[in-house]
Amino acid sequence: AKRLELLAQCGSFTLQVELVDVSQAANHLRIQCGEFLGRVHTRPHPIGALGGVALASVVCGGFHACCLDVDGNLYTWGSATGDDESNGNLLGHGAPAVDQPALLAVEALRGVVAHVAAASYQTSVVTTHGDVYAWGDCDGNALGLGLGVTTDSPRLVTALQPIKMEAASCGYTNEGVLTRDKELFLWGGGCWDTEAGLTAEHPTRYSLAGLSKGHSVAALVCGQRHSCVIVEQ
Repeated sequence: AKRLELLAQCGSFTLQVELVDVSQAANHLRIQCGEFLGRVHTRPHPIGALGGVALASVVCGGFHACCLDVDGNLYTWGSATGDDESNGNLLGHGAPAVDQPALLAVEALRGVVAHVAAASYQTSVVTTHGDVYAWGDCDGNALGLGLGVTTDSPRLVTALQPIKMEAASCGYTNEGVLTRDKELFLWGGGCWDTEAGLTAEHPTRYSLAGLSKGHSVAALVCGQRHSCVIVEQ
């Protein structure tokens, strides 16, 4: 009578796993391990601070992790800067390191958080209003905020206004977003295609060559200097 769902996310130094009994909303088992999630754990261990919290998604960067609950509350923990102290704060708040999930104050955001993405040195969220906010380090113009702009707290990516976004994905120094109309915008990391005239500094609309009529992009995943999309009819 029970239906179990397994959610797993890996970062460069982290592993996050959630086992959910969806027939009982309060029955969640969450385990994590990784060098930068508090202390080094060679075996998974429970996350006490998330006991009883119904999660919608979990993502990991190289040095931090983020959890989004079903009410749009965002929790972050791990190292704020990773290996480079000149980076912007990965956690979105002032603490240098947090070994348990801490609720991120996002009152300044329009709408609640609907989607979260993370990579080694950046974090981004998409709100229910369709806005994208980013924070962390600007290496490779990863945040889409302009050349050399680093931020310690969520900052609106104004170059995407007023287009409504649906989801985001972060790579090492690059990022992409998918609009509600299933269009792609990419930036940072050279956008992997500088010969095509794409700019790395600001979000740029990207068209898939050879995409058949009647097909659209359903999902986007960015890696280090590459990306993958799922196309549906």
